[in-house]
Amino acid sequence: MLALEPSALLLSSPGASGGFVEKGPYSIGEDEINGFVSQEFVRDQLNSSKPGNLEITRCPKLADIKAIPAAFTGSPFSDHWGELLYCKFVQADSSTAGYQILRNLHLAYPADEDDPDKLAGAGRFPLVILLHGNHQSVEPTSLAHIPSHLGYIYLQRELAAWGIISVSLDTNIGNFSNSWIQMRAESVLRTLDSLSTLDQDTSSRLYQRIDFDRVGLFGHSRGGDAVVRAAIINSRAADRKAAGIVGKYTIKAVCAVAPTDFTGSAATGRSNLDSSQAPCFIVLYGALDGDVSGVDQEAGGGTGTGFRLYDRADTEKAMIFLEKCNHNRFNDVWTEDDSFSLHDNALLSRASHRSLAKEYVGGLFRWRLLGNVASRELFDGSARNATGEVCSIQWSLGQRTKLDDMEGATGPGISRQPPNPQLGDLSIAATRPIPSTTESDIYTNHQTMVLITDPNPGSNPMAPYGLVFSPAQNWTIYTHLIFRACADADVSINFVPGAILPPDFTLVITDSSANSARITAASLRTPDRPRAPVPHLYPLTSSTTGLVTGHINCSVIHLETYPIHLSQVAGVDLTSISKVSIEIPPGTTQRCFFDSLELLKYS
Repeated sequence: MLALEPSALLLSSPGASGGFVEKGPYSIGEDEINGFVSQEFVRDQLNSSKPGNLEITRCPKLADIKAIPAAFTGSPFSDHWGELLYCKFVQADSSTAGYQILRNLHLAYPADEDDPDKLAGAGRFPLVILLHGNHQSVEPTSLAHIPSHLGYIYLQRELAAWGIISVSLDTNIGNFSNSWIQMRAESVLRTLDSLSTLDQDTSSRLYQRIDFDRVGLFGHSRGGDAVVRAAIINSRAADRKAAGIVGKYTIKAVCAVAPTDFTGSAATGRSNLDSSQAPCFIVLYGALDGDVSGVDQEAGGGTGTGFRLYDRADTEKAMIFLEKCNHNRFNDVWTEDDSFSLHDNALLSRASHRSLAKEYVGGLFRWRLLGNVASRELFDGSARNATGEVCSIQWSLGQRTKLDDMEGATGPGISRQPPNPQLGDLSIAATRPIPSTTESDIYTNHQTMVLITDPNPGSNPMAPYGLVFSPAQNWTIYTHLIFRACADADVSINFVPGAILPPDFTLVITDSSANSARITAASLRTPDRPRAPVPHLYPLTSSTTGLVTGHINCSVIHLETYPIHLSQVAGVDLTSISKVSIEIPPGTTQRCFFDSLELLKYS
């Protein structure tokens, strides 16, 4: 068995990452659970003719892997089995004429103060599974495995200190085989099965210590995409059976950091997370991400980003778009820098990335697994992160009632006025400067229909959209009306953030007696909202000289959530609301986009 010693790495210690210094009450224990396990090798490759764009090849027998051609150019092996065997990712199982795959796990847990080999106390603790993304899997000369799963020890220690068991899962076999999502997702659930076995093993330190009714999933990059898919597979008996997964687990929250979205451009089989699969979904994404940058997402195609996963999720959710974060610095084992070129922005240090991850990821799981509701203020914008780093936020939390998602027909008793307002796909809706030979623009990473309002050069307000309620609605049972909005903007290669205007509008709430409350965009602005687009250029380099020959412009416009506290709305009878409408003030020079009108019970 190939053993990986964490002591060989430069690892962060709890509290060493700067701004977020609040400590949990528990001591921390850690261990490695490394070895070969019986698990089906799954190879999923991109194929646009298949559901979810993924062609999934299952290999229940050793001969099935040997039937896969060698994956690498110039490989000395005739098949992929030879490559996997040579790099010690698999071993033959003589007892079954089958095979086993290598699975390394890093365990962290709240430990007994006097005996760190034991868990603290006597009860059950919640569990989080962490999953890394795509990265080089072995050193090219020594073939030593690169332990990407140890890059989140700083997060595991944060969770353990607050009373949460965590396991970080090595999926280097997927990286080595250039698999995309499916095998990673199944590995998460197979790991839960293994932990369930340990929970029933009287000789294990985990015996009757894991609460499988309080499970969280964390994934980074392709791992973020995969944990969404894992939650979906977990909810479907047929999918679990096909993957050989024994248990069904109660997943309370899914967190995706800088996730890909491989299924998002497919016609069918997209990973659309709903509340039955996970009651809470959080996305963290850096505006300076040079890996999952959205460069191939023109008109909704390509591998996508967290914006698309967030748009499609139908559950409580939030997305934190961190303006000065990249991709790699959230993982302590990976190189610090992506393939990015900064443009008028200062990238945060690795220590600051760690601090933000500890605050947001730790805060999420303390909230959803331990019931610490104070942490949720990070996700609705009512509290800043401790380091003061700027971000834009989308969120929809609490008990939600949809008014209009702009995707199709409205619900019973709700009608649009006019009946056919201007709706369009935000990924292709707005101004696109014509690219030069050395520049390309992706414009936005969203995948959602929006209301489009035109400029208003006239002298009177323009009313392009309204929702009429028949019968009138009682809004006193709700705490918030929320919606998402942003302004159109030219974010081509030379744009100046300070010159971009914020969206301008007036939201009008009318009761059955024709009384109205008018809420202007200016009254909803705060020092943190709205945020201007962040300049981000992805360099194009010559394959012969290595010199930068141009740029792909990854600067994007993006929606933000605007909350209206209904307790502060005056002048209307909230027991009898007959209409809500959007007006565009005279003199407005840019188009604006609106989406996701919802009522919330959130307190």
